[in-house]
Amino acid sequence: RRHMPNVDTRVAAIYRRNRPIIPRGDTVIEADDEVFFLAARRDIRAVMSELRRIERGFRRVVIAGGGNIGERLAEHLEHTHQVKIIEHSLTRCTMLSERLDRTVVLHGSATSKRLLEEENIEECDIFCALTNDDEVN
Repeated sequence: RRHMPNVDTRVAAIYRRNRPIIPRGDTVIEADDEVFFLAARRDIRAVMSELRRIERGFRRVVIAGGGNIGERLAEHLEHTHQVKIIEHSLTRCTMLSERLDRTVVLHGSATSKRLLEEENIEECDIFCALTNDDEVN
């Protein structure tokens, strides 16, 4: 907070050497930490630029959950980004594929390691967990 006083953000979790750390007020972010944060839309770029150098824009987006929020997000992004939605319901997948122009709709579980590896999850720039299940998210 002292470093960026006018930025509305919170560090939600830190993974250090593949182990989770729940951040507290005195936690220090170290080199090679994987940091998960929540931020107001207007502050995301500022926070990202503090955590790492921004070399390119975000292009590849994966959305876990094809509900109303996931669908609206895909609609908004699909003409400027490469978007994939992972949806568990086959009926909803069919409907999404008819409604969305350029989004790739995948039928399966967002918790499936095999599916995520096949879809090159490590290459995506942003992963949005928008299912109705907090545990899955």
